[in-house]
Amino acid sequence: MYKIEIPNTNLKVSRLIFGTASLIKNLSVKNQLYILDCAIQNGFSHFDTAPLYGFGSTEKLLGDILKKKSKITVTTKVGLYPYHGLNPSTYKLIYIRTIQKLTRKNFPNLYKPFLDFDIKKAKKSLENSLKNLQRDCIDIYMIHEPCFNQINILEWKNFLDNSVKEGKIRYYGLAGNIGNVAKFIEDKKKLFNILQVQDSLENQEADYLIKKKIILQITYGYFFSSLINKAEKVNHINFLKKILSRNSTGSIIISSNNPKHIEDLSANVNFIN
Repeated sequence: MYKIEIPNTNLKVSRLIFGTASLIKNLSVKNQLYILDCAIQNGFSHFDTAPLYGFGSTEKLLGDILKKKSKITVTTKVGLYPYHGLNPSTYKLIYIRTIQKLTRKNFPNLYKPFLDFDIKKAKKSLENSLKNLQRDCIDIYMIHEPCFNQINILEWKNFLDNSVKEGKIRYYGLAGNIGNVAKFIEDKKKLFNILQVQDSLENQEADYLIKKKIILQITYGYFFSSLINKAEKVNHINFLKKILSRNSTGSIIISSNNPKHIEDLSANVNFIN
């Protein structure tokens, strides 16, 4: 898969980024590692993760892969955390997922992730992510679903700028839906180098950035949005062509637990472009 340089950076990543949010659906660690290896073998050179994903286990799995692949780059995040804490045992994880499934209908918010933008927690979270990923430096560090009214921008900017100077992160930014990101874009202090925003072909949420003459860097959510809108039988290749045209400048996050799907997308991304 060919690489692109993320606009306004010197960071080169694969045209498609592999997202790990759904990796936890494979309860077998062996299967999770197989999916990650499949993505690497099919040309994905950048991976997106977060402490939230898999209750922290996804970062650790990536770390096992990354220590052997120095050219693979990674995004992780800060600010949004799982209700049950990080890195539960396999048995506790099965228990959590079972309870979630049983209570989702009547208690949808019972185990909802929580936001915490305390700077002390953020510093601990960064150190934990570095340890999990087995890296001295994280390529992109994102504030996960940022809430403008809960974030002390000067405090956070100082923390992130210092982390760059210390060599712990290369770039930082905001990851979330346009509603959460918009107020930060208007703020002159600019708490971001990179924006990672949810977008869809149906609603075209990223048009907000386009109207602001902000070049699209990283977008996500296209396939998920189509599934929600009952387009389950979407042709992956035709759909890929549309989303590559939609975000023609940056990189697009794709999440899948289907090796054939991963292979097909990778094989066609070069052909389409």
